Amino acid sequence: MSRPQTTRVACYALITDEDHRLLLCRLCPLEVNKGKWTLPGGGVNFGENLISAVQREVYEETGLTVKVTGLADAHSDHFVHADRELHAVRIVYWADVVEGELRQETNGSTDDCQYFALDEIHNLPVVTLVKRGVGIVKGRRRFAKSSR
Repeated sequence: MSRPQTTRVACYALITDEDHRLLLCRLCPLEVNKGKWTLPGGGVNFGENLISAVQREVYEETGLTVKVTGLADAHSDHFVHADRELHAVRIVYWADVVEGELRQETNGSTDDCQYFALDEIHNLPVVTLVKRGVGIVKGRRRFAKSSR
């Protein structure tokens, strides 16, 4: 018996604060990876601009308005679940907070959001997207230090 196959395009943001901590969101109990931390972001609506999608998703999940400052990564993963297969296409952007107060999403895919120091993230239950994002942020910081 074959499983239904779905392709999902999603946009995420790498957002750090003045202490170089990374903003993460915790997936709510109704999600496949419940209780794990992920980057703020999510699915692109049909016909939606990618930048608008990441800005919308970040606002929905965190209450923060962001300005996208660049492309950080684009990749895809293949997941096999008991009931379906998923081809996840992910676009990850660098983003800066423009305004807003950090708050938790209600009735959505996440139930908490917090900034975490990069060296403490390895102690958290995270999705693979976060591990990839931490590597990208660390690489950017190493590059910035070596460029001085």
